[in-house]
Amino acid sequence: MENNGLKLLKDELLKRQNKNPHYSLRSFAKFLEVAPGALSEILSGKRALSTKMTLKISKKLGLSNMEVKELFVEGNFQKRRELMLESDLFNVISNWYHFALLNLIDTKDFVWSVTWISKRLGISILQVKESLELLERVELIRKKESTYEVVEHGTIKSPEGIPSEAIKKYHDTILSKAKNSLYEQDIEERDISGISFVLNHKDLENLKEDIARFQDEIIEKYGQGKKEEVYHLEMALFRMSEKE
Repeated sequence: MENNGLKLLKDELLKRQNKNPHYSLRSFAKFLEVAPGALSEILSGKRALSTKMTLKISKKLGLSNMEVKELFVEGNFQKRRELMLESDLFNVISNWYHFALLNLIDTKDFVWSVTWISKRLGISILQVKESLELLERVELIRKKESTYEVVEHGTIKSPEGIPSEAIKKYHDTILSKAKNSLYEQDIEERDISGISFVLNHKDLENLKEDIARFQDEIIEKYGQGKKEEVYHLEMALFRMSEKE
């Protein structure tokens, strides 16, 4: 079934073509500042809307909050549900262990025990209980008898380009944990590397899309089924040179 967000995009293109028979998909893509090939795949259902692209499209079209929600949430149910992190969901992202707990559930021999979870994540029992309550409140898990069960979910991504102290705090904590892993984990258990290169400003958006696509491929290839440990891949792209 076609979701409302995709229908909204198609209707908008059709409306513009009705006004101007020469208005093409390429013209629509140029207006949205999206690659024509990417827009074509989205409209044909071959590609889900990424977080960054959703926010860009919603801004260009002047959509309401409800329309953005339709585009963002419903538009990604086909393979990997991406949830818009608002209100309570921003609280979820502010502490790394909420996401880690969700991923821990997918490990082999997982035990629904606050003590077991506490030991596996290296956090306090109080933090485990807080996390379970919050995850239940945002409907990512639900009570089942004396334990919980996971509400069907995929990868949860934070909205890109939205200023948020919660998002900054999350990444700051993750980068600190990455630094600690240099000294606390054997090299066989980690891989920390980076590259420096020159880049034209006009290519930055395309590079971000390539990074998002790479992350999707990593999840698709390595993140399916029950695994042994919870890992985190943090990619940091930033300008090293000072602006003239």
